[in-house]
Amino acid sequence: MIKTIICSLIFFNLSVFSQTNDAAFNTFFQKFKTAVNDNNIAEISELTNFPFIFSWQNFSQTELSREEFLANPYLPENTVLQKAKFNKSVKIKQSKSESETVNFIFKEDFYIISFDFYSNIDQAGGYSEYYFGLIKDEYKYIKVISGD
Repeated sequence: MIKTIICSLIFFNLSVFSQTNDAAFNTFFQKFKTAVNDNNIAEISELTNFPFIFSWQNFSQTELSREEFLANPYLPENTVLQKAKFNKSVKIKQSKSESETVNFIFKEDFYIISFDFYSNIDQAGGYSEYYFGLIKDEYKYIKVISGD
């Protein structure tokens, strides 16, 4: 009986904290979220692939060295990371004046978290897509694409 309860609790904890069926990615993603939450730049740097790719609306692409990235890291906000649920679209904010949505998918060998926002007041919005993938059998934060 006690073994059954313990096994159930372990399974429950694993299922609650895992995002995907990919254990290696789940471990990486938990480390990444914690590093961003704690603003641990050294850990973020270890979890990031260099050169890091920054792209503006797929028109211009810049490869950033570790030093350039650390001087101006392109990171998702902690709220975006915490609210991202795999294979779901989650409204972070919804009002008459603005909306914010986060999506989390797996597409073409990448885990992608996208963040979309729109302001009815300014009649403007934008998006950012954060890419995570395998580099030499290790998950890394690879690139970000942003735009209007």
